[in-house]
Amino acid sequence: MPLVTTPPGTSTRDLLDRALVSAGIDPVIAVETSQREAIAPLVLSGAGTSFLPARLAESLAAQGAVVARLVPTLTRTIGLVHRPAPLTPAARAFVELARPKRRR
Repeated sequence: MPLVTTPPGTSTRDLLDRALVSAGIDPVIAVETSQREAIAPLVLSGAGTSFLPARLAESLAAQGAVVARLVPTLTRTIGLVHRPAPLTPAARAFVELARPKRRR
């Protein structure tokens, strides 16, 4: 199936390329766009298929797209960085929300 994806060198494309290589799949790229917001409308208009976060895929399903879950799932680690100086109250609250909860 032709793919709608971000260009090589983006984190999403790197993740996708590694997964396809490990599965022995040589992708056919229909559209490369650096505008992630353009992927969903391109898929809905029939330009190709795409790999999207689950929430976005569910939103597209409500608009008529066919959604299939990946097995195994694709995951990536995302880090949070901030300045060393004191944070604003809003920034402190955000950092606390983003930190993993410690098990006791």
